[in-house]
Amino acid sequence: MLFISSVMIYSMLIFLVIKHENFITFLHHDFPLISKIISYGSAQSNAMYSLSVLAKMRGWEFEYYISHIATYLKDNPHGNYKASLDNGMKIHSDKKLPNMTKETLFIEEGGRQKEAKFGLDILAEEIGSWTKRK
Repeated sequence: MLFISSVMIYSMLIFLVIKHENFITFLHHDFPLISKIISYGSAQSNAMYSLSVLAKMRGWEFEYYISHIATYLKDNPHGNYKASLDNGMKIHSDKKLPNMTKETLFIEEGGRQKEAKFGLDILAEEIGSWTKRK
């Protein structure tokens, strides 16, 4: 029997709301070779959090690269940073991105890549349907 906690349901909803348009394709399609997501950006990024939820849902590792992190945030994790760490994200600061392998899904900062079109098309349909109802 599958047990889904209220925290997991909440995380799924946040994932769908915040970065639905960019990352939904990685939830709806099979990626049998992938075991890790690697991305980069800021330490309080919405994309970082959404990717941490995606990785957790898919059972993948998640490594995130940042150029720096404020001492206060590092010492007092909160917001997207804390939630991403709680989801199992491994954070790397002052390191270069590693070489990618066929098991790695590399996501550009903020999710700006061709795979985002799938989710953007869904979002456009949802907005169109919503405006017709109003």
